Order: sequence, then C-alpha cells, then structure tokens
Amino acid sequence: MTLFNTAKGGGAVVSNNVHRAIVSARKAGFPVRVLGQSNARPHPQRVGQWWLEPLHDPGKLPPRARQRLDAFLAAGVQPKALVIFHEIPLTTVAPVRPATVSPVERAAVWVHHHVPEFAGNVRQRAKQAGPHIGAALSATSVVLGWSAAAAVGLAALAVPIVIAAATDPCLVVVTEDGYWLEIDRWYD
Repeated sequence: MTLFNTAKGGGAVVSNNVHRAIVSARKAGFPVRVLGQSNARPHPQRVGQWWLEPLHDPGKLPPRARQRLDAFLAAGVQPKALVIFHEIPLTTVAPVRPATVSPVERAAVWVHHHVPEFAGNVRQRAKQAGPHIGAALSATSVVLGWSAAAAVGLAALAVPIVIAAATDPCLVVVTEDGYWLEIDRWYD
C-alpha cells in the first residue's frame, strides 16, 4: 500500500504555500524533500523500510533539526503534524558467518595467541638483564601488548559502528494540505 500520491516521473506537485516555504528553506541553506501528499493520519506504523511515529515533543530534536524546523515554520507553513521516520535496518537476524576469515579476525586470533607469549619472553629477558633495564622492558612489553589488542579491538568495532550509523531518523513536516516534507536527517 502506498502512503503518498506523487506526480508522474517521481516528483510531487505542491501547493503555492508549500512551494514558497521550500524556496525559503533552500535560501536559508537547507534542502527540503517532498515525500508526497497524503491525508493519512500520522500514527505509529511501518512505511516500507521506515518506521513512522508522530513527534510529540519538538524540544527533543537535535539542535540542527530544531533550527530547521523553526526556520520552516517562520516561512509560514502551518503543520498538521510533525513526524519522525526511523530507518529500519535491512538485516534483523544475525548474519551468516562467511566461509573466509576476515583480516580483522585473523589479527585478533594472532594477537590472542602470540602477544602473551611475546610479553612473557620480554619479561623473562628483562629479569635477566638487571633491575632497571628489566623494569623498562617489562613495561614496554605490556604497553605493546595492550596497544596491539586495542588496535584489533577497535578495528573489530568499526563494522558495528558503520552498521549503526546507517540507520538515520528524519524529521518530516505534514502540512495542513497533506504534503509530507522531509526537512532534516541525522544519525543516532
């Protein structure tokens, strides 16, 4: 089921008031995307790959979104509703483990198996070298070991961070005449 009516060719035809508000917003330095027109009542629901929910407290918006909303309202648009669309992640189940092992996993296994042995060897040689040199080499081996482990750990975290950043909410103004206009998008 389609939520919006759009003109042929994908572009939406808008009223004069909405057109003036869009031009005003673009002059203020932010784009406005016309999603379409619908008289559907905004209530929590799934719309394609998005979750729609009405915004009840504009004070909880990020600063840029709030600034854009204020500028848009100053242009004379009378909103019927404000809604937030949250992108629904495409994968909701755990991904299947690939047949090959990634370089990050190989590095993590190597660090797990070799760093403790390396650090132990350095400590043993440090004890044989004398108390002052021994303390310095022992501390160096610990720092190197933790640095390697941290680097691999951070690299392993990069993938979930990228996946999390791919879900982005957007602020939509629903006008009195039923136009749904995206005025901001940000990353949670």
